[in-house]
Amino acid sequence: MLDAASGMDNLKDFSMAQGDVVVLTDLLDGMGGRSVYDVIGMIQTDTRTILTVDLDGAAGPSAAQSVASLSGLTGVDLKTLMDTGHLLVT
Repeated sequence: MLDAASGMDNLKDFSMAQGDVVVLTDLLDGMGGRSVYDVIGMIQTDTRTILTVDLDGAAGPSAAQSVASLSGLTGVDLKTLMDTGHLLVT
């Protein structure tokens, strides 16, 4: 569900065990050959993980934007999400 105030998708009860998947392919069209690890970030709290996207990378003038809040997902890194097919970026 899109949160109109933050512009971020709130995915409640995100579960890798149940096969949930986040698809960011359309958002990443403008990443200009940068590594996905330079463009996508994660902020973890006790109860959720927030995915961020910074299309011009950390060195660029634009700031990272929070794009999705994955409630219930904690303790997982970006590589694991991608390697297991729970985060699609291409």
